[in-house]
Amino acid sequence: AFFAQTTQRLADAAGRSVESKSAALASVFGIWSLGFEFVTKMLSFLLGEAGLPPFAHFCVGLSLAAVSAFGALKLTRPVHEGSEQLGKCNAVLGAVALWSDVRIWLLSFMTLAFSLIWALMRSAVTVDHVTPQLGPENVILLSALISLVGALAQYPIRVMAWSCGKGMVLLVGSLLMILVPVLSKVLDVDHMGWWLMIFYVML
Repeated sequence: AFFAQTTQRLADAAGRSVESKSAALASVFGIWSLGFEFVTKMLSFLLGEAGLPPFAHFCVGLSLAAVSAFGALKLTRPVHEGSEQLGKCNAVLGAVALWSDVRIWLLSFMTLAFSLIWALMRSAVTVDHVTPQLGPENVILLSALISLVGALAQYPIRVMAWSCGKGMVLLVGSLLMILVPVLSKVLDVDHMGWWLMIFYVML
């Protein structure tokens, strides 16, 4: 409910449609979120290559999280500032009211499919093939590749959503998730080496 209200207010302020503003916000959020995730994973990889213990990884991650939280606190301005605030009860009821929207339940299938594909990647690809062929130290490097590709794909996805609709974006995402198990059975994954990164790019 909060994100829906925020998108509506920003769309009204900018004089744009809710759909276009929603796509723009999703793109910006994806770039920042996945970009920050990529930087964090790369730092963890570099710390591992430098021979530092896991506790050092934890300290660096904790420091980055603190800096991110402080930056969000100081550099952002509430969208609802100066406007009528909704009570907690109304906010909860607003969120519950969205449950009747069939589109929300349809999106849950995509979330479930991604969870299953990620489980496949962890067991059948990462553990059985990436680790033996490339070494455990490169698993996090390929994991960072997922975040990098996701961040770079945000603008093309935004353009696709504007020109073809969000349904096309969901269709492309679904096809990519279908390709992961299909290619894992068709390709000779036992001898692919660094070509195994194809599976991480598709995620």
